[in-house]
Amino acid sequence: MKLTDFIQDAGRPVAFYPSLRRITGSTTATLFLCQLIYWKGKEADADGWIYKTSEEMEAETGLSYNEQKTARANLKDAGLIEEHYARLDHKLKFRLNFDTINEKWGNADTDNGESGNPSFGNDTSPNSLNESENTTENTTENTSNPSQIKGIEAAIWQGRPVTEDDIDPHKSEREALVAFETALHLPGNWEWYPAKTTQAKEWAQLREFVKKQYSQDPGQFEKYHRWRNEKYARGAMSNRAIKAAPADFQASWSDFLASFAMYGNSEEKTRLL
Repeated sequence: MKLTDFIQDAGRPVAFYPSLRRITGSTTATLFLCQLIYWKGKEADADGWIYKTSEEMEAETGLSYNEQKTARANLKDAGLIEEHYARLDHKLKFRLNFDTINEKWGNADTDNGESGNPSFGNDTSPNSLNESENTTENTTENTSNPSQIKGIEAAIWQGRPVTEDDIDPHKSEREALVAFETALHLPGNWEWYPAKTTQAKEWAQLREFVKKQYSQDPGQFEKYHRWRNEKYARGAMSNRAIKAAPADFQASWSDFLASFAMYGNSEEKTRLL
């Protein structure tokens, strides 16, 4: 088998940002840090702790146990990561310290005489992105188009502080959907993904619409729910109707807004609001 053929099936490549060496002090520490950044947002721990065995890290990064030990020591000494050994579970966990990472990166730019938006030296792209299992195809596509880099890696690539949206890019969407479900008193068995794949597009559009409306006014769904329970409400949709025809909800929403426009500043509008 040719080496190039083997590499294509050798597993996921690793996201690596050489310029981070300015704050980590070594290539191995940078590689270890980048891999933890990749896993941030994917961990199950609510407090941000990431559990990785040395064997898993070696399989993902190629770093031996001793190389990992040295990298961890460098990162801890620099305050870039924390470690916690759960004795009951016999697990060593890691947590990223984004405040320190951002502070040291900013200081590194100042020390180098840079100002404005940091550019991570002369990097033209990360080594790879790890955005999906189909990394060979996606990495080529994403590194040739930096605008497609998302999440924490986008913050590193753009040289800006990491935000909550970077850490959990789906947080605002989940909040919007939960607000929608709560306000409309949707049943516990409500599902955003229908059994029929032919409706997938309509449901995706509904999710985007709900997210957009929530960003404009988080309280609008409560108003819609009160409005649809009024006897005069024209175009209102029940939960069952929304689930059966998600594509019709935007029209119902327009009827809802038109109804408020019609009532103006009347007592009825005040009562509904």
